[in-house]
Amino acid sequence: MELINIPLEALDVAFFQLGCNDQIQPNWVHEKSVPFGIIAQVYVGEYEVTCAGQTIWVRAPEAFLTPAHQPMRIVHHTNRRQRFAARWLHFSFVLYQTIDLTSLLDMPLRVDARRGRELSLIMQELIQLKGSESLEAIRHSIRWRELMWRILRIVCEISAFKADAEDRLKAGQKLAPLLTHLKNNLAQPLSVSQMAELVNMSVSRFFAFFQDKMGCSPMEYAKRVRLNEAASQFSLTDRLLKEVAANTGFANPFHLSREFKRQFGLSPKAYRALHPT
Repeated sequence: MELINIPLEALDVAFFQLGCNDQIQPNWVHEKSVPFGIIAQVYVGEYEVTCAGQTIWVRAPEAFLTPAHQPMRIVHHTNRRQRFAARWLHFSFVLYQTIDLTSLLDMPLRVDARRGRELSLIMQELIQLKGSESLEAIRHSIRWRELMWRILRIVCEISAFKADAEDRLKAGQKLAPLLTHLKNNLAQPLSVSQMAELVNMSVSRFFAFFQDKMGCSPMEYAKRVRLNEAASQFSLTDRLLKEVAANTGFANPFHLSREFKRQFGLSPKAYRALHPT
């Protein structure tokens, strides 16, 4: 599929976080669904990963790759010395501010050794670039961004586009004014009639078009965008639950907690505490 006609500004980085794990307790099990893609590479011990009905074992220098919003089960197997070590990154590249690129891709669960080595070098350099200070941080920031796009290039090269990807991209172009408005005005209520007006459609035509192309109702999609932003704030900030609820358009902290657990299977508190992959 040709992506050359997509405006440069339509593709952006919504979320990017990396880290490393070491000395996790033996056979630690991690079950979750998250609003971002994951690349994780073990270099001491093994991963056992179940996702989309498939179970694989991952050993160095291989990695595993999972899309956003996909329930998964990850078992961390230590080596004979009861040690486990891995590096990981969480990422979300978006089109038109809200369409996650991984939703358009059929991604392999396993990343082979050759690509794993390439990703390993990138992640090691990213980790070294963290925490830079002074004017040198400018150079490091530019290099950081270059490496993020290399990650995306690799993900696209080892994946195939889904059969409906082109239709969804065309729908994204049509819905771009609405999707941008949603992302930039999360705390503001928005009715279906207001959404339709933003894309110059009648309510009935807009609702049918959106349901067909995006796979859910406009209000469900808007709620998902708000929950994704809440997840990002829980991961990247120390904001209180009530602050995140206010920032993302939920009536109160209880409402956010209920919807968050329904979407991701974890309470906001449990999600925030869940750092290792």
